[in-house]
Amino acid sequence: MSRHRNVRNLDLADEFYDDEEDDYHDDDEYYEEEDDGYQQKSVDTLVKEVQDVLGSSFSSQKVKSALEKNNFNVERTIDLLLNGPKSTPTPVRGAGNATPFSFESPSSDDVVLNARNANSVTSPEPFVPSNSKPAPKPSQPASIRIAAKPTTPQLPKVITKAAERYVKPIDVATKQVQSLSVSGSTTSINSTSSASSKKAKGKRIDVVAEYKKREAVKEHLNLVVIGHVDAGKSTLMGHLLYNIGEVSERTIKRYEKAAEKLRKSSFVYAWVLDETEEERERGITMDVAMTRFETEKRRFTLLDAPGHKDFIPRMISGAAQADVAILVVDSGPNEFETGFELGGQTREHALLVRSLGVAQMIVVVNKMDVVNWSEERYQHIVSRLSPFLELAGYRKSGLSFIPCSGFSGENLASLTADSPLRSWYKGPTLLEQLDLFEVPQRQIQMPLRLAVADLFKGGSVQGASGSFTIGGRIDAGSIQVDEEVLIMPIRELGVVKSIEMDSTPAQWAAAGDTALVTINGIDFQRISKGTVVCSPAAPIPIVSKFRARIVTFNISIPLTPGMQFVMHLQSITEGAFLSKLVALVDKSSGDTAKRNPRAIPKNSSAIVEVQLNGGSRLCLETFKECKELGRFMLRLGSTTAAAGIVTDLLITHERHETATQSG
Repeated sequence: MSRHRNVRNLDLADEFYDDEEDDYHDDDEYYEEEDDGYQQKSVDTLVKEVQDVLGSSFSSQKVKSALEKNNFNVERTIDLLLNGPKSTPTPVRGAGNATPFSFESPSSDDVVLNARNANSVTSPEPFVPSNSKPAPKPSQPASIRIAAKPTTPQLPKVITKAAERYVKPIDVATKQVQSLSVSGSTTSINSTSSASSKKAKGKRIDVVAEYKKREAVKEHLNLVVIGHVDAGKSTLMGHLLYNIGEVSERTIKRYEKAAEKLRKSSFVYAWVLDETEEERERGITMDVAMTRFETEKRRFTLLDAPGHKDFIPRMISGAAQADVAILVVDSGPNEFETGFELGGQTREHALLVRSLGVAQMIVVVNKMDVVNWSEERYQHIVSRLSPFLELAGYRKSGLSFIPCSGFSGENLASLTADSPLRSWYKGPTLLEQLDLFEVPQRQIQMPLRLAVADLFKGGSVQGASGSFTIGGRIDAGSIQVDEEVLIMPIRELGVVKSIEMDSTPAQWAAAGDTALVTINGIDFQRISKGTVVCSPAAPIPIVSKFRARIVTFNISIPLTPGMQFVMHLQSITEGAFLSKLVALVDKSSGDTAKRNPRAIPKNSSAIVEVQLNGGSRLCLETFKECKELGRFMLRLGSTTAAAGIVTDLLITHERHETATQSG
């Protein structure tokens, strides 16, 4: 569109030559108006420019003759050659000595220019939209009406694609008629084609149908990798990605050289996921790393969570986006015991992901090469973990144990012919077990819910300037390009400009997808982690107090009314306290065991009321409405005290300044 001119700010004197100027016009040269002034071109250059668009279907002499008839205007020459000679329209009143060019379908530039000249105004008024009231008819109206052709012009086969922009196709079915009427100082344009284009642009994709087609090929799962620090999580997954071809040989060689300089040669495969300089120097994962890979039957979004206890909040943020999990334990001497029994993160991580809704888990018994592939050591670890995990709420059918070595790569994607494991292990490899995960049911037909886990200014794709991009997993519903969305809790509307998944632009995304979504129309400074993108027709509630059912972990002191916590809801952390202890609940039956207890001991289930500190508010829903936005954690200091689900919303806020309290 760079060749199209700004018709609102044109001066007629710049558009037409008067008679005196025509007398001195040189046949071999002409001046074409450009943004940076007039540039002189030869007739041969113009002929070549026209033939570059039309191809070789018109001779140079014919093109030159057409240029002369059209005062060496390239666009009108092309239109003349494509559509043939036309009759000259009647000049518009007040156009002076300027004679319109002879072509059947004048461009929008000429229509507006003639109308403006007829009006004899120096500063045109803004256009009135087609849906506004029509202007009153003047006593002597000046109008131009251009009727559409009955058929769409057909381009010759030899014409290049560049010529297509000079031919305006006409929609016969909608009988498009473009008219321009002038009255006083008000100009209005009515066109049935504009309504048609808006309808086409607003056409919505049937996401449910498209989702079924996509998942029929390969179903998608979000996989989080958890475990105690130094259990070998990053090395394990980095080596698996290398084995299945997601990481090139050249990349691994480069990592080997860099790791040797730091005397960390054993961290080569970990660097596939640990990309920051600080992570590589310290040798630990500090934030959730995300990547994607495919197996024979599944597509996975991989979330490599940190194992150090200082980064539990980040681990919770990653685990909240997961459908399934891999728990990595170190089989080395005393290493498993350190992570599982002596305040390590193996136990806490397993409890956290189960509380966040993960029901399927692969337990990888890693570093088996360190214990010489001992079956006895493997069975000891399985015997300790199995009852604990089943007690934590995992079903036996949802658990599997895989012995392997992340560093050597044994039993990740395959078993070598002389592997010591073959003597006693008959189960699947880690890659084969990944394909056995079941895909949970997605809430695609529910209202849109996308909690912001990451955000940055600008667009994720080219051409999205003036926007901002959010990242996160879609918890419910679907989203598509050009859709209007509501941002909560600021209650502002924005428009989706682009969607990106797997580093590829997409037209839509649905529940379960992790996507980058570029939104326009909202101040970036008002967006933060925890903001929820939702459907304007079904906004998520804004809550400051709610009732929940919680399960306490192995806490050292019982929970009492007024006790302060840090509440974790996906990527959000907010201060909160227990405003009321409603009842203790029997874990097995769910019946009320005791009403209004004075305290809640460890490993207990209870119904409580939670209130946010200092008038803070969160976007959350009951577990019944949206499971992902109805789960939360309560942490006390450096330990997780309880996990819970929201059962009732007690104080909701329709707007920032108003509140509604329910019984």
